Amino acid sequence: MRHRLAIVTASLFWLALAGSAPARVFFSKDEALKAAFPAGQAVEAKDLFLTTEQVDTVQKACGSKLDSPLVTVYEARAAGKLDGLAVFDTQIVKTQPETLLVVLSPEGRVAATLMCSFQEPEEYLPTARWFEQFKGKAAGADLRVGGDIAGVVGSTLSSRSIAAAVRRALALHGVWRSGAH
Repeated sequence: MRHRLAIVTASLFWLALAGSAPARVFFSKDEALKAAFPAGQAVEAKDLFLTTEQVDTVQKACGSKLDSPLVTVYEARAAGKLDGLAVFDTQIVKTQPETLLVVLSPEGRVAATLMCSFQEPEEYLPTARWFEQFKGKAAGADLRVGGDIAGVVGSTLSSRSIAAAVRRALALHGVWRSGAH
């Protein structure tokens, strides 16, 4: 009986622990790209192999580290004309990862931000309205919490990591535009 009680107690403990931080996937890669770009647009993945100089340029421009010199940029074309770009960005928020899709206009303005996956507790995820403040922003804007970006009480790390992802995407756009593709 004591052994059975210990097993039940341990099982309840692990169930409670597992339930406290559920992983949340909002969009698969294909779903996010479909949400970002209207039907009829051809979306093509292009791998950028950044030089050490380009990595340094991106890191300096965005103020954060680039995990790899290999970056995939998704180009959307309508009637053969470039209509937009997108970059997936995955990083650790506090202890768990998030994946964000940053969608940019050909000119380098944020068209949309889509949270694809958020592994931290969901109460740390900013609202959809908060994400709207990135729309129309370009490189050179003060995209830091406390600058052009409002903070979120209880979501400080999340909001900072999202702002960093947007800055990285805009910095990558600068490298892409200079001919790295």
